[in-house]
Amino acid sequence: FVVVTGVLVWSGLAQAATINVPGSYTTIQAAIDAATTGDTVLVNSGTYTESVFINKRITLVGAGSNSTTITASDLGATNTVTFDGSNAMDAAISGFKITGATGSGDTGNGIYCKSGADPIITNNLISGNSTGIYCFSSSPAITNNTVSGNSGYGIYCNSSSPIITGNTISGNSNHGIYCDSSSSPTITDNTITGNSYGIVCNSSSPTITNNTISGNSYSGIHCNSSAPTITNNIISGNTVHGIYYEWSSSPTISNNTISGNSGFGSGCYYSSFGTITNNQITGNSSHGIYCYNSSSPIITDNTITGNNHGVVCAYAAPTITNNQI
Repeated sequence: FVVVTGVLVWSGLAQAATINVPGSYTTIQAAIDAATTGDTVLVNSGTYTESVFINKRITLVGAGSNSTTITASDLGATNTVTFDGSNAMDAAISGFKITGATGSGDTGNGIYCKSGADPIITNNLISGNSTGIYCFSSSPAITNNTVSGNSGYGIYCNSSSPIITGNTISGNSNHGIYCDSSSSPTITDNTITGNSYGIVCNSSSPTITNNTISGNSYSGIHCNSSAPTITNNIISGNTVHGIYYEWSSSPTISNNTISGNSGFGSGCYYSSFGTITNNQITGNSSHGIYCYNSSSPIITDNTITGNNHGVVCAYAAPTITNNQI
């Protein structure tokens, strides 16, 4: 209560609560169901076999990803953690290992964010799922997680624009990050290694900055009908190409180090264009830049040395100016 000029008034302000698992409730879901907006659910060390559903703005905190596990193992086709709807905007999860989800699409995801849910996902280990994190019409903040060893994608963006920062995305059987259906994520300061492809863009326009994209089984970055901005990355040691784009893609590629890839440094195919400016494109086993089949990029102020060939053009019309080749 608050007293104002002699009148007793109910303040209407509720104190945020902290709910403990297993102290207050034996399951994480029971604690979430009891929580209200602004509450924190603290989960002690242990393994919790659950499919967790969050549709409110709460904070879910584990004791650390090396000691607190949420697993959907043996629960059938489901997700381990789901954030659903705009009421879950700015909900948060941290400090867990999230594993065991099987299935595809709407199921099989370690974390599934949908329908305007924009949670904050921080300091988790997300492994052993079909897909690590699936964003459908949602834009979470994904920061300082390890997303590794999933049997499909590391992070899948479908009509979504998450902020993906400071994560290790490695050893996933499909793409490290897949951007699909007009997604425009911001991908910054990540280590993306040992996946099938590092980043794949399909009809999307991500901003890809300051990442290390290396040692992937195919290309570091592959773009179809997309317009990414690719700046200040190290793209090296990928088994096929550094950057490969096709089907009317128009990337802006600048200030990257693209080196030591087994195929092209950058390949531009099938009526694609865009700009390639101020990059170090060196030591790639095939061509530094390959332009093919009605492609017309603008190639300016690059260092293109130590590749099998510098720039190769076949049925293409690039503009090539002021490069060191």
